[in-house]
Amino acid sequence: MQADIIIISNAPGELAAWVRPVVGDLRKRHPEARITVALVPCPYASGR
Repeated sequence: MQADIIIISNAPGELAAWVRPVVGDLRKRHPEARITVALVPCPYASGR
């Protein structure tokens, strides 16, 4: 059975700090899994 893993992130710092390492580890542990990273707007962004 293929696992679907969804990760939600909202900032470039999160992508570099924890999303990338977590996705790398997940790929090693579950190579058959489908990993989706959803980027949502940062609530603290100025909108400019």
